[in-house]
Amino acid sequence: MSATPGRREQNKLRTRRAIRQSALELFKRDGFDRVTTSQVAEAAGVSPATVFNYFATKEDLFFGQVAQLERELRELVAAVPAGESILTALRGHVLYELTAGRAQTNPPDVVSFHAVVADSASLRAREAEIYERRAAVLADALAAAGQPSLLAQVAARQYVAAEQLIAAELRRRLAGGGSPRQIIGELDELVVQVFELLRTGLGDLAPAG
Repeated sequence: MSATPGRREQNKLRTRRAIRQSALELFKRDGFDRVTTSQVAEAAGVSPATVFNYFATKEDLFFGQVAQLERELRELVAAVPAGESILTALRGHVLYELTAGRAQTNPPDVVSFHAVVADSASLRAREAEIYERRAAVLADALAAAGQPSLLAQVAARQYVAAEQLIAAELRRRLAGGGSPRQIIGELDELVVQVFELLRTGLGDLAPAG
């Protein structure tokens, strides 16, 4: 008997996870740029063609949850009740994804993730593309929630810039050594400060003195 649709999807999900896990282990050990997709396929026990059935590019093997994170961002905005703050919900999302959520994962994995990105120009370029996509996704979600188009676009750009700044600071601190868990926990204050600037605006940026 052939597998039921539900079982087929489960098998596909397991294969996808196995391929990506094999890729991440190789990237961590050898560096992203020095690993080939053929090596990933061999480590995962599949053919190179199978790898590309699940991941369009080698960069997608590394950033494997882009679509899921974009979907979560849209759902987050859509779930905010009328009269409540979307910005507060977005701040909570960043606090979880970059601090509390990271603390629940294996801290050495967080360190290796950022180290691999820092070591690869192609991954940094792909990361920039991902941020561009997130800005577009968020702008559409904000517009769907009733925000004027220009405000939605400006707010989305500011939010993504905040995400980038916080992630870059996390990467910088992790590269300096020390306890990853402590470093991740200490980032909460920065997140709060950045989102307070988003909430209150930049003012006139008058020169000091």
